[in-house]
Amino acid sequence: MKNLLLAALFFSCLSVFAQEEEQTEKKPRTQENEAKDRLVLGFSFDNWLHDVDSLTTKWNSFGFHAYFMYDIPLGKSRFSAAPGFGFSGSWVKNNSALDDSNDSIGTFFTPLSIDYKRNSLARVFFDVPVELRYRSKPNPKNKSFKMAAGVIGGIQMSNRTSIKSNDPAISPSGDTKIFRTHRYGDLMKFRFGPTFRVGYGAFNLFFYYSVTNMFAKDEGPIVRPFSAGISINGL
Repeated sequence: MKNLLLAALFFSCLSVFAQEEEQTEKKPRTQENEAKDRLVLGFSFDNWLHDVDSLTTKWNSFGFHAYFMYDIPLGKSRFSAAPGFGFSGSWVKNNSALDDSNDSIGTFFTPLSIDYKRNSLARVFFDVPVELRYRSKPNPKNKSFKMAAGVIGGIQMSNRTSIKSNDPAISPSGDTKIFRTHRYGDLMKFRFGPTFRVGYGAFNLFFYYSVTNMFAKDEGPIVRPFSAGISINGL
């Protein structure tokens, strides 16, 4: 009888351990619930690298993008590929007007000779980003270190300059007005360049640099746009 009790106790312990192990295995792994970064919203400081001596840009220029990305895991690794699409906009404040009045020499920057409150060049693109991503194993709060490198190709949807001024030369009444000019034909209709993103959880820092010139070939000076900012990733 004593042996039977010991045997029953032994098998009871084994059963408890087995149940605990089974429950542990059935617990959802945090990596299965982690965000796939399908929606990427970016807010950036935008500016230009250029060789135009008379052109100056402002520190408070800015940009924005909204991308939908499709995350494709690469096997059982922590790496994935992510193609996507979306829209981006860039507003770079500067001291010059775009002069495209002479077709034979293309478009060039001319410093404004009037008093103005704001002057900017805005461009909007339809973009196709592609990323190679790495995400570390999530912690108990389902957050992980993230890093991505890739490229962005875009098609220009629109461009315009905007001058806000009350200078009598363009506003005889003295009222503050905004003067816009659309569709500069010498601006490059495509853009392409590398991008890099690194961060933790939903917040990342990113950088983009355009290897394509802002102007079409032989239609303007060498100007390379770039963006640096914060992205919020989710879903």
